[in-house]
Amino acid sequence: MLLSKIRIHRIEEAKNVLDRKLTLLSSLLSSLKSEGLFKYKSLSVWLDAPLRSMGGALIAERDNIAEYTPLGLINYIGYLVREQPALRLVISIEGYVISNGKEFPAYITLYNHRILRQIYGDIEFDAYHYGDVEGLYNLYLSSEEFRRKIVRVIEYLGKSTPRPDIIVLGYSYDGLRILSDNLVIYRPKIRDFIIDIFRTLRALAEDNPEYKKYAKLITPYKEEFLAKTILEVPESTRVLSTIASKSETQLSLSSSVLAAGLSENALRNFVDTFARDIIDKVAQDLIDEDRVRKLITSVIKAYGRTKLF
Repeated sequence: MLLSKIRIHRIEEAKNVLDRKLTLLSSLLSSLKSEGLFKYKSLSVWLDAPLRSMGGALIAERDNIAEYTPLGLINYIGYLVREQPALRLVISIEGYVISNGKEFPAYITLYNHRILRQIYGDIEFDAYHYGDVEGLYNLYLSSEEFRRKIVRVIEYLGKSTPRPDIIVLGYSYDGLRILSDNLVIYRPKIRDFIIDIFRTLRALAEDNPEYKKYAKLITPYKEEFLAKTILEVPESTRVLSTIASKSETQLSLSSSVLAAGLSENALRNFVDTFARDIIDKVAQDLIDEDRVRKLITSVIKAYGRTKLF
């Protein structure tokens, strides 16, 4: 599945948020069309959820939408939802994803519902389970041509307006918070990508004992501080590129990051290599027990003896 999420300002009006997501959806549809990866056939607009079984209410639907250009389709959607409560909207486009000349049932869904976007992101694109294909990730791993094209789509989205805060192509919805659950990830800032590495290590430690030592080492520190410190070192981008080459990952670094795995576990290997080659080597200094012990002793001994005011 391909998931994309934008940054929403706290006081931003719901209608403006929806408009920005529709603009991003237009960019996605245009890019997919340009690469020959997706053909849309029908449209449905829902309140609260994209299925009745999930408590959704269908408010509009149309078949045979292939005649629309991407921009024309977005304008039509805007017309359909103009009087609807923006924060309850879910917009679904059914069609076919194309790989090596074959068509596979697929869908694109836009979530403007507050709770749903926290789970699924703002825009979701995926193939339905069909034959041996369980999702986009199968097509990505089985076809080099498809991989090149979908990476170009993600790269294009990363440069579009509104600029996504994150784009991932991965195995599950957890990919929005766990880097290693993905095959591809785009981040607009290198700092956010490094923060993702540390957060992934903490998340993996919850269920995997082998990662607990890494989580323990970084526990006293905020991810933002660790990322900032790493980026203050001029050689940091070279190190990230070296780790990527060791883990079968294509890494494009500028002001943003686009990491595309060349194998099933490439980004997991990237995280593992970063932990082993970087975190392990600074572990003793990250948690200096003698330094912590002396600081605690000093504070306790001084407690009550020093006037605070």
